[in-house]
Amino acid sequence: IPAQVVDLEALNQLLSTIRQKNALHVTYQSMSWLDPTERWIEPHAIAFDGFHWHARAHCQNDAVFTDFLLSRILRFVSRLTRHLWQKMILIGIPKLPLKLGPTLRF
Repeated sequence: IPAQVVDLEALNQLLSTIRQKNALHVTYQSMSWLDPTERWIEPHAIAFDGFHWHARAHCQNDAVFTDFLLSRILRFVSRLTRHLWQKMILIGIPKLPLKLGPTLRF
């Protein structure tokens, strides 16, 4: 049986998520369900059993730790990537004295 080939970009994103202690939003095809499901997972480790790559992760949907086969993750988006554009930054704009000319006064 040939070993599973893993997408290097997906593996890099998974490793980055583990290092940053972040979460991933994944579309996962479980053998228990007919249709893929949307899940939030917090990966803690990856492993290779000689045939398949696994991610050991806490599933926020079911509140349990479980193994996810990387080959069954159909799509994933890092929470950091997803919310990067939503970051709020407070800025201060100093109030400047404004002197209006006679034609601009109300």
